[in-house]
Amino acid sequence: IGAPVAQSAVMDWNKGSNLLQYSEDFTQSNWPKSNVTITANDATAPDGKTTAEKIIEVANTDYHLLGHSPLTTTANIPYTFSVFVKAGTNDFGTVLINSYISQEYATIVFDLTNGTITKQQTGSGATINNTTITSAGNDWYLVSLTATINNTGLYTYVGLSNSATPTISLYGVVNYLGNVANNIYAWGASMISGSTAGPYVPTLATAQTSEVLLPQGLTTGR
Repeated sequence: IGAPVAQSAVMDWNKGSNLLQYSEDFTQSNWPKSNVTITANDATAPDGKTTAEKIIEVANTDYHLLGHSPLTTTANIPYTFSVFVKAGTNDFGTVLINSYISQEYATIVFDLTNGTITKQQTGSGATINNTTITSAGNDWYLVSLTATINNTGLYTYVGLSNSATPTISLYGVVNYLGNVANNIYAWGASMISGSTAGPYVPTLATAQTSEVLLPQGLTTGR
């Protein structure tokens, strides 16, 4: 009969990385909160585990964001930030990348009811290269933003919006007065150097800065 074929020989493989730490645990200190609080493990995530987290407004002030501490990045090359999001009591959300220097930012706003990007805006020294919003099943969407920014040390944010076309500040954040009740769900954040979102790579305390091989299912016809 001959020797069996090793399973690794019939697998499709892909490569991925993730510059963010704790990609599924937004309670960690490297995810600073601005006028929001986090309820951990509050909903079923796209991978079927109860690890998705609720982002909740906690103040009647001007912006409501969850951000990652600054990354070591290179100026003037595209980076892609992506995150899985789902509507809670709020239907609108925002994703942005900025350097917090000279108002260099790229911001998009999305509608989690219709699965659409509803607004995009940049500050001086930033360009939006690409935006996507795709269904991930069970009312989840994968939202991605690719931007080129003329500076280093980029921040990434996901947050809430009060409308499809809100006011966006000089630093790219959505400004509105919250009602201390709105919320959305988020899970699986990723930042990579590149023009499109790659396969999602989960991380803990250490970012996955180099590419790793990821199994992507059986090859066609096997």
